Amino acid sequence: MIYCLLLLSLCSKAQGSYYCLSFADYLIDNWQPLDTLQMERRTDGDKFWNGGASIKPTTGNKQMDKVLKKEARLIRHRDSLYINCSELTCRGQRFGAWYAPAFVYERDYFLFIANNYKSMRRVNAMSFSFGLIGAAVTSATTKNDYLCYVFNPSTETVEPVDKKMMARLLKDRPDLLEQLSKIASKQRYSPEVILPILKELGLVEMGQAKE
Repeated sequence: MIYCLLLLSLCSKAQGSYYCLSFADYLIDNWQPLDTLQMERRTDGDKFWNGGASIKPTTGNKQMDKVLKKEARLIRHRDSLYINCSELTCRGQRFGAWYAPAFVYERDYFLFIANNYKSMRRVNAMSFSFGLIGAAVTSATTKNDYLCYVFNPSTETVEPVDKKMMARLLKDRPDLLEQLSKIASKQRYSPEVILPILKELGLVEMGQAKE
Protein backbone atom coordinates (compact mmCIF):
# COMPACT_ATOMS: atom_id res chain seq x y z
CA MET A 1 0.00 0.00 0.00
CA ILE A 2 2.81 2.42 0.92
CA TYR A 3 4.57 1.62 -2.35
CA CYS A 4 1.42 2.33 -4.37
CA LEU A 5 1.02 5.68 -2.63
CA LEU A 6 4.63 6.55 -3.40
CA LEU A 7 4.13 5.76 -7.07
CA LEU A 8 1.00 7.90 -7.20
CA SER A 9 2.86 10.73 -5.49
CA LEU A 10 5.80 10.50 -7.89
CA CYS A 11 3.42 10.59 -10.84
CA SER A 12 1.67 13.66 -9.43
CA LYS A 13 5.05 15.42 -9.09
CA ALA A 14 6.18 14.52 -12.59
CA GLN A 15 5.94 18.06 -13.97
CA GLY A 16 7.53 19.89 -11.03
CA SER A 17 10.88 20.03 -9.27
CA TYR A 18 11.41 18.68 -5.75
CA TYR A 19 14.15 17.42 -3.47
CA CYS A 20 14.47 15.15 -0.42
CA LEU A 21 16.95 15.74 2.36
CA SER A 22 17.08 12.06 3.30
CA PHE A 23 15.99 8.68 2.07
CA ALA A 24 13.73 8.50 5.12
CA ASP A 25 11.97 11.59 3.76
CA TYR A 26 11.56 9.83 0.44
CA LEU A 27 9.88 6.86 2.09
CA ILE A 28 7.30 9.09 3.77
CA ASP A 29 6.87 11.23 0.65
CA ASN A 30 8.36 14.33 2.24
CA TRP A 31 9.48 16.21 -0.87
CA GLN A 32 10.42 19.89 -0.76
CA PRO A 33 9.38 22.01 -3.78
CA LEU A 34 11.76 24.09 -5.87
CA ASP A 35 10.56 27.20 -7.67
CA THR A 36 13.19 26.97 -10.40
CA LEU A 37 15.69 24.26 -11.31
CA GLN A 38 18.10 23.54 -14.12
CA MET A 39 19.84 20.17 -14.39
CA GLU A 40 23.08 20.93 -16.22
CA ARG A 41 24.99 18.12 -17.86
CA ARG A 42 28.66 18.39 -16.97
CA THR A 43 31.28 17.93 -19.68
CA ASP A 44 33.74 15.05 -19.67
CA GLY A 45 36.52 17.58 -19.16
CA ASP A 46 34.82 19.05 -16.10
CA LYS A 47 34.30 15.60 -14.63
CA PHE A 48 37.94 14.69 -15.32
CA TRP A 49 39.49 17.82 -13.80
CA ASN A 50 37.06 18.27 -10.92
CA GLY A 51 35.63 14.78 -10.38
CA GLY A 52 32.03 13.99 -9.57
CA ALA A 53 28.91 12.75 -11.33
CA SER A 54 27.18 13.82 -14.55
CA ILE A 55 24.46 16.27 -13.51
CA LYS A 56 24.78 19.61 -11.68
CA PRO A 57 21.56 21.20 -10.34
CA THR A 58 21.33 24.98 -10.26
CA THR A 59 18.51 27.23 -9.04
CA GLY A 60 19.96 30.73 -9.31
CA ASN A 61 20.00 30.90 -5.51
CA LYS A 62 23.43 30.27 -3.99
CA GLN A 63 22.04 29.12 -0.65
CA MET A 64 19.68 26.62 -2.26
CA ASP A 65 22.39 25.43 -4.64
CA LYS A 66 24.53 24.66 -1.59
CA VAL A 67 21.67 22.70 -0.01
CA LEU A 68 21.24 20.65 -3.17
CA LYS A 69 24.97 19.97 -3.39
CA LYS A 70 25.69 19.22 0.26
CA GLU A 71 22.46 18.13 1.95
CA ALA A 72 19.82 16.83 -0.46
CA ARG A 73 19.94 13.16 -1.36
CA LEU A 74 17.39 12.97 -4.18
CA ILE A 75 15.99 15.35 -6.78
CA ARG A 76 12.90 14.83 -8.88
CA HIS A 77 12.80 17.10 -11.91
CA ARG A 78 9.82 16.74 -14.24
CA ASP A 79 9.62 13.00 -14.97
CA SER A 80 13.17 12.14 -13.93
CA LEU A 81 14.89 11.12 -10.71
CA TYR A 82 18.47 11.96 -9.70
CA ILE A 83 20.59 10.75 -6.79
CA ASN A 84 23.33 12.72 -5.02
CA CYS A 85 26.59 10.80 -5.39
CA SER A 86 28.64 12.83 -2.92
CA GLU A 87 28.32 10.28 -0.10
CA LEU A 88 28.33 7.17 -2.29
CA THR A 89 31.24 4.77 -2.72
CA CYS A 90 31.66 1.50 -4.59
CA ARG A 91 34.31 -0.89 -3.31
CA GLY A 92 36.36 1.92 -1.86
CA GLN A 93 36.01 4.30 -4.82
CA ARG A 94 34.13 7.56 -4.25
CA PHE A 95 31.88 8.88 -7.01
CA GLY A 96 32.36 12.51 -5.97
CA ALA A 97 29.94 15.43 -5.93
CA TRP A 98 26.81 16.12 -7.97
CA TYR A 99 24.04 13.88 -9.24
CA ALA A 100 23.51 10.82 -11.40
CA PRO A 101 20.40 9.68 -13.29
CA ALA A 102 18.46 7.22 -11.15
CA PHE A 103 15.58 4.74 -11.14
CA VAL A 104 13.57 3.09 -8.42
CA TYR A 105 14.80 -0.51 -8.32
CA GLU A 106 12.95 -3.41 -6.71
CA ARG A 107 10.84 -0.91 -4.75
CA ASP A 108 13.29 -0.44 -1.86
CA TYR A 109 16.49 0.37 -3.76
CA PHE A 110 17.81 2.81 -6.34
CA LEU A 111 19.60 2.08 -9.56
CA PHE A 112 21.81 4.85 -10.91
CA ILE A 113 24.17 5.44 -13.83
CA ALA A 114 27.70 6.66 -13.16
CA ASN A 115 31.29 6.27 -14.30
CA ASN A 116 32.82 2.82 -14.13
CA TYR A 117 34.49 2.64 -10.71
CA LYS A 118 37.38 0.64 -12.19
CA SER A 119 38.02 3.38 -14.74
CA MET A 120 38.02 6.00 -11.98
CA ARG A 121 40.62 3.97 -10.12
CA ARG A 122 42.80 3.80 -13.25
CA VAL A 123 42.58 7.57 -13.76
CA ASN A 124 43.46 8.22 -10.11
CA ALA A 125 46.39 5.80 -10.27
CA MET A 126 47.74 7.31 -13.49
CA SER A 127 47.44 10.83 -12.10
CA PHE A 128 49.37 9.79 -9.01
CA SER A 129 52.06 7.82 -10.85
CA PHE A 130 52.59 9.77 -14.07
CA GLY A 131 51.02 13.16 -13.51
CA LEU A 132 48.19 14.86 -15.36
CA ILE A 133 49.35 13.82 -18.84
CA GLY A 134 49.17 10.14 -17.94
CA ALA A 135 45.78 10.63 -16.34
CA ALA A 136 44.50 12.48 -19.40
CA VAL A 137 45.54 9.59 -21.64
CA THR A 138 43.72 7.13 -19.38
CA SER A 139 40.67 9.39 -19.22
CA ALA A 140 40.50 9.51 -23.02
CA THR A 141 40.43 5.72 -23.22
CA THR A 142 37.63 5.48 -20.64
CA LYS A 143 35.41 8.29 -21.97
CA ASN A 144 31.70 7.42 -21.78
CA ASP A 145 32.58 4.34 -19.72
CA TYR A 146 29.46 4.05 -17.57
CA LEU A 147 27.89 1.34 -15.45
CA CYS A 148 24.63 0.79 -13.61
CA TYR A 149 24.81 0.57 -9.83
CA VAL A 150 22.33 -0.57 -7.19
CA PHE A 151 22.20 1.52 -4.03
CA ASN A 152 20.69 0.17 -0.81
CA PRO A 153 19.66 3.19 1.32
CA SER A 154 19.21 1.02 4.41
CA THR A 155 22.84 -0.07 4.46
CA GLU A 156 24.30 2.82 2.43
CA THR A 157 26.02 0.28 0.16
CA VAL A 158 26.54 0.38 -3.60
CA GLU A 159 27.07 -2.63 -5.86
CA PRO A 160 27.84 -2.55 -9.59
CA VAL A 161 25.51 -4.36 -11.97
CA ASP A 162 28.21 -6.71 -13.24
CA LYS A 163 28.61 -10.29 -14.43
CA LYS A 164 27.98 -11.76 -10.98
CA MET A 165 24.80 -9.77 -10.37
CA MET A 166 23.38 -10.42 -13.83
CA ALA A 167 24.01 -14.16 -13.50
CA ARG A 168 21.95 -14.10 -10.31
CA LEU A 169 19.18 -11.96 -11.78
CA LEU A 170 18.93 -14.09 -14.92
CA LYS A 171 19.15 -17.52 -13.35
CA ASP A 172 15.53 -18.18 -14.35
CA ARG A 173 15.88 -16.48 -17.75
CA PRO A 174 18.50 -18.43 -19.70
CA ASP A 175 17.23 -16.84 -22.91
CA LEU A 176 18.20 -13.37 -21.73
CA LEU A 177 21.46 -14.62 -20.26
CA GLU A 178 22.35 -16.15 -23.62
CA GLN A 179 21.52 -12.91 -25.43
CA LEU A 180 23.68 -10.98 -22.98
CA SER A 181 26.62 -13.33 -23.50
CA LYS A 182 26.58 -12.62 -27.24
CA ILE A 183 27.15 -8.90 -26.78
CA ALA A 184 30.72 -7.64 -27.10
CA SER A 185 32.41 -7.65 -23.69
CA LYS A 186 33.10 -3.87 -23.69
CA GLN A 187 29.41 -3.09 -24.12
CA ARG A 188 27.91 -6.05 -22.24
CA TYR A 189 27.30 -4.27 -18.93
CA SER A 190 26.72 -0.77 -20.27
CA PRO A 191 23.48 1.01 -19.25
CA GLU A 192 22.23 0.79 -22.84
CA VAL A 193 22.30 -3.01 -22.55
CA ILE A 194 21.45 -3.51 -18.88
CA LEU A 195 18.48 -1.15 -18.49
CA PRO A 196 16.26 -2.86 -21.10
CA ILE A 197 16.95 -6.21 -19.47
CA LEU A 198 16.08 -4.92 -16.00
CA LYS A 199 12.89 -3.38 -17.39
CA GLU A 200 12.05 -6.71 -19.03
CA LEU A 201 12.45 -8.36 -15.62
CA GLY A 202 10.19 -5.74 -14.03
CA LEU A 203 12.92 -4.54 -11.67
CA VAL A 204 13.18 -0.91 -12.79
CA GLU A 205 10.21 1.38 -12.23
CA MET A 206 9.63 5.13 -12.39
CA GLY A 207 12.22 7.85 -12.08
CA GLN A 208 13.60 7.39 -15.57
CA ALA A 209 16.35 9.82 -16.48
CA LYS A 210 18.72 10.16 -19.38
CA GLU A 211 22.50 10.08 -18.97
